[in-house]
Parts: sequence; C-alpha cells; structure tokens
Amino acid sequence: MYRKSIAPGIAVFGEGAPADCAYIIERGSVEIAIEREGRLVVLAALGPGEIFGEAALLDDHPRPATATARTELDVLVVPRDAVDESLRGAHPDAYLLVRSLLTRLQAVHERRASPPPAGAMRDEVVRTLTIEGELRSGLDNDEFEPFFQPIVDLDTGEIAGFEALARWRKPDRGLIPPIEFIGVAEQTGLIREIDAMVLTSAWKGLAAAQEAVATKHGRAAKPLFLSINIAAENFVDMQLVTRVRELLGTTGFDPALLKLEITESGLINSPEIAYRVLTELRAMGVSIALDDFGTGYSSLSYLHRFPIDSLKIDRTFVHALASSERSRAIVRTIAGLGQSMSLKVIAEGIEEESTADMLREMGLRYGQGYHYSMPVGRASMAAMLLAGGVVSS
Repeated sequence: MYRKSIAPGIAVFGEGAPADCAYIIERGSVEIAIEREGRLVVLAALGPGEIFGEAALLDDHPRPATATARTELDVLVVPRDAVDESLRGAHPDAYLLVRSLLTRLQAVHERRASPPPAGAMRDEVVRTLTIEGELRSGLDNDEFEPFFQPIVDLDTGEIAGFEALARWRKPDRGLIPPIEFIGVAEQTGLIREIDAMVLTSAWKGLAAAQEAVATKHGRAAKPLFLSINIAAENFVDMQLVTRVRELLGTTGFDPALLKLEITESGLINSPEIAYRVLTELRAMGVSIALDDFGTGYSSLSYLHRFPIDSLKIDRTFVHALASSERSRAIVRTIAGLGQSMSLKVIAEGIEEESTADMLREMGLRYGQGYHYSMPVGRASMAAMLLAGGVVSS
C-alpha cells in the first residue's frame, strides 16, 4: 500500500492502463466515466471514504472506464498483492470491498478457462459500471422504496409483522427486478446505503400506517414487528450499529420490534466482526434472525456462537413438505429446536393452505408466503392494517 496525490484534471487511470490496484479516497473527489458513441458519460462521482478499482475488476484486461481527479485527490493505493490482514486492521471497510473485487477477479480467471464470445467481457464490465452509476443516481434521487410482505400468525391469520424488501422504482422504467441490480449493489458496496434507505422508509411507513389504524379505532394499534434482510456486507461493518442507533434515536421506534435478518454468508466471511456487530445490536434490544436456516454447512454451530433470536426456515423445505418425508423431518426438527431454545421460528414460501395446515400441526406459529400475500407497496400495506390486520387464506 502507498499514498498518492493527484492534481485536479489528471487521470488516475485511463482505458488500457494495467489494472492491478484499488484506490481508497482519503481526500478530494474523483469522476468515473465511460466513452459511449463518441461522448464521455459520467458514471459516478466518488468522495472521501469510497473505493474504486480500474474497471471495477482487478485484472489485466483493457477497460472502457477512465478515472479523473475532480479536485486535489489523495488516495491510498492498494496493489492486488497487498490485500492482507494489515489492510483489514487499518481500513476494515476497504478490506471487505477489495476482497469483493478480488472475488470477482477470481471469477474472471475461471471464465477465461472457457473464453466467452468476443466482446462479452467488455460488455459485462460496461454493464456493471453502467448499473453502478444508475444505482448512485437512484440513491441521490430517493428511488429505492420498501415493499412489505406480511408475516402472519398461522392459527389466526392475524398479521404479526412485515418483512420489508428493497425495490427500485426508476421514473423512466418503473420497478426494476431485484435480480437486475442486487448483485452489482453488493459488489460495489452500495447495498449498504440501499439497506439503510429502505430500513428508514419502511420504519416510517409502518409507523404511519399503525397511527392511521389507531386514529380509525380510537385506540392504540397492536404493535407489529418489522423484519428486514440486511446484506452480508452490512453485518461486517460497525457502521450498521451506528446507523441503527441513530435511527432508533430519531424515530423513537421500539427496538424490540425491529428484526434484522442475516444469512449464513454474513457470518462465515468475517465471524469476529459479525459477532461484535450482532452483540451490539442485541444490546440495543434489536432482534436477530438467521435467514434460510438449514441450507448452510454450519447453521447449527451459529446458534451457540451468535446472539440469534429467530430462525427462518428456507422455502425449499416448505415447498417440499407434501412430497418429501425428508423435508417434513427437517422442518419438524427445526421447529423442535426453536421451541427448546426459545427461538421464534418462521416458515417462508407458504403457497397453499394445505402447507399451512402441515406447519401448524408441526408446532409452527408464524409464516409468510404468496398464500397470504405477495410483497406490496406502502399503500396496500396500510390498507391491510386498516381492514383489520387479518390476511384471508
């Protein structure tokens, strides 16, 4: 690692330069641009604390992107062979992002074993950089919003809470499917900002809907929890603790009603940091759910290592209940495990009443899925609550 100062207007790198470094901005700002149809299109303007790489891939392939200093720029230059534990200690956020870039590099090398059609690599890099630029613009223009899927009491059909899911609504295209942008958001680290925006908006939306219910009935609404799946990148970032603490302070929302969901990948990559993050969140009163439970290699070991409150049974087991005795045995085991450890267990992917019946017989209390409701926007979520908060089956 070494530091480099660059004057305004000077290129940090240009198309065709060796791509063997990542850059962490310490002071100033940089502009990432791409030439398209003879004109330069700015994809992103980055500032202090942000990281960028040559074409977002640390390989030796020519790239279409250029990076130019907009102001006096000081960057920490991280060569590909310098990503080690010293970087993790000095710049933990940067370490994770650089590791993400290196993971993509490995994927590039693997693809080279079976070369893609001519131009496919360049097209993929252009696509990634273009989506990254659009994501940054979307964040600046508040284009991300929560959709809400009810989590219901299987016995009564009453809504116990909602899972908030990130959706991107572009003015010129409408809703963008998550599959089109989540991967790039995770690779670039922008998923952290998206999660924070969606969490804040979902929280405010649910609070407003419950206030409307209270006004309608002249009494306090039944408290409902809010569950949101947080990207693995967030759970190895102490800034998540700061953001949640600030949100609790500014909104007054009861932390006991906030449930953050994490997948096994969020624990396995950096377990020490994840443990610190989860422990501090639990100290605030926030609940932690382990999502897609039963699909990972070490799911059981996490229950005694990390402060987990809830388990979400992966939909693959739920879908196979009627046809697979093995899936039924797995679900029964998870239900019993949850009961013995005082963990709340939620079944995902319920699509038929017969499935809900089987889950009830196994002792499951909570579930979600299209049988009850698909994820809906804020207005439809509020309408559900005003109609009585019971999802018909």
